[in-house]
Amino acid sequence: MVPLRFRILLLVLAAACVAPGCDLFSKDDGVAADRMETAVATSNAAGVTTVRVADYDVNIATKTGAGTAVEGLALKASLTKRYLVVIADDPDGDYYPDIKILDVEDTREVSGDKIDVNMSVVPVGLLVHKYPAPPAHIEDLMGEEGIAPKTATGKLADVLAEMAVVAEDAGGLGRIIHFEQKVTQATGWQDPVTVAASAKIATVSFEAVVALVGDAVGIFDEDELTVTWGEDKQGKGATPFYVTDIEVVRSFQARVTLTWGANPSDLDSHLWTPAIQGAPYHVYFSTRGSQAAPPFADLDVDDTSSFGPENIVIAQTSPGTYRYAVHHYSGSGTLATSGAHVKLIPRTGPPREFDVPTTGTGGWWHVFDLDGATGAVTVVNQIVGSVPAPRGAEGGVFVVAPKR
Repeated sequence: MVPLRFRILLLVLAAACVAPGCDLFSKDDGVAADRMETAVATSNAAGVTTVRVADYDVNIATKTGAGTAVEGLALKASLTKRYLVVIADDPDGDYYPDIKILDVEDTREVSGDKIDVNMSVVPVGLLVHKYPAPPAHIEDLMGEEGIAPKTATGKLADVLAEMAVVAEDAGGLGRIIHFEQKVTQATGWQDPVTVAASAKIATVSFEAVVALVGDAVGIFDEDELTVTWGEDKQGKGATPFYVTDIEVVRSFQARVTLTWGANPSDLDSHLWTPAIQGAPYHVYFSTRGSQAAPPFADLDVDDTSSFGPENIVIAQTSPGTYRYAVHHYSGSGTLATSGAHVKLIPRTGPPREFDVPTTGTGGWWHVFDLDGATGAVTVVNQIVGSVPAPRGAEGGVFVVAPKR
């Protein structure tokens, strides 16, 4: 991974506030907008607030999916030529940001000068959240009058670093990025994807940010991608960031990524291999392996302080069964309450995703077996009470090594 050693707050919706009192377009203005008008506020104890944006009173209600009002969210409403973009963000990082994009022309016909916006925030379980569907109109913003497209092309870490600078200069509210369908299809998915990151991402390294964002849609270190965003005529970010193109490079046979919630704090990835050059191998924090020599698979990091990710990359496979499992090493809570998530990305074909069962007891989650000759996956997805190592893989004995 490109060694950029600094900490950043993950981007990515660059919607900028402009100075008060400047000349702004109105809702009936027939010319292209020179700049946006923006208003900011904080949700009150009832989870609501009203802001004035150009000629509109925007009433914003913030709740969880269960209908509980959320106080203290940072709310930002930005009006472009046609669209009202509202973001609800949590400075404390306990909720993922939410974004709503409304077509003002359609809304005005119904409600006149008052616009009601209902924001629904999701409690943080992992550092990165994938929306079930992209927000309405998100791809339409780039076509706005008065918005100039800007583009960056390069490898994942380099592009994210440039985007972070743009977002910071623009006021960088929110950490939301949209991957267009062309990109997601190239990485194995069928539909466009929008991803948000918790504010807690600020506590991890930039390398982890890159891994987390890339994993959400299967983008990795060597992939070349193109990112586009818009600027108004004042040079401020006026639309979200979009990943619009990608050249996919896959140098592995399979990649397995483990992420989880705050508790338990320490979960571990384990991979057992079939016999390779006469001996089976066990890849985990004590013996991390190698991609260049047997077992031709390795673990990148041992995360002991929640969330992950931990990645095991299988550079080349041998005939036989590869077994993957997750171990609850330490920390409060259980596997069933950990929110653990595993993604298996093959060299070709669609990714597979697995959520830890919410029932069952035991310290091990046996996730899947992989046939090294055919690539076929046998899903197990069970919490079990004993190590699921294949017979003979550990010589009949399994000992979890202590951590430093």
